[in-house]
Amino acid sequence: MSIDLNTYTFCVPRENILLSQDPVRSSEKYNIRYIKIEEKPGEICHVSGSSRNGWATYALNYLLSKFPSDALRFLVEDYYDQRTPTGHGMFEQISILDQKSHLENALSEMKTFFAWCLENLDDVAEVSGLYDYDEIVEIINKKGVSNSPRFELSIQGDDEGDNIDYLFAYLRSIAKVMEYSLQNNMAVVHEQQGGYGDMETEDD
Repeated sequence: MSIDLNTYTFCVPRENILLSQDPVRSSEKYNIRYIKIEEKPGEICHVSGSSRNGWATYALNYLLSKFPSDALRFLVEDYYDQRTPTGHGMFEQISILDQKSHLENALSEMKTFFAWCLENLDDVAEVSGLYDYDEIVEIINKKGVSNSPRFELSIQGDDEGDNIDYLFAYLRSIAKVMEYSLQNNMAVVHEQQGGYGDMETEDD
């Protein structure tokens, strides 16, 4: 059995988040009208994320389980506003931040989370397997962001997405999406697609 998780975090006008009127898919609460937003230099209004074997989601869930706030839990698998099974152990789910106060709190807590990680290097080392604390501090303090941080090797050094260099680049980029949303009076949608796909396994 293998796990595959992909995420997409993006801004959308609040009026584009509608209650679903489709009786065929009545389990889906929301109907989101997607729009394309032209970004200006320095702006990020959408971020795609993925990591080999879902490592980033696992690592983030571990760290957030120790972080004394729930404001960022919308980023992990067990918190969502709508979840739709798609078959063979796979799913699609979304979390929505459509209140200004919720976005402000999430963005503030993102900054607090980075500071917390710097103060709790043992926890970061535990989940990452990286025990050079100077290197961990350097990674957390980086500034680079991207619409697709896994494949932007100028801001982090590995395209597998299974290390903290990618994880913190991903989180910095999501923070930029939240900043854009607040500046433009929009909502943020965090979408996850994936789950446990069917694979044949052999005993050792």
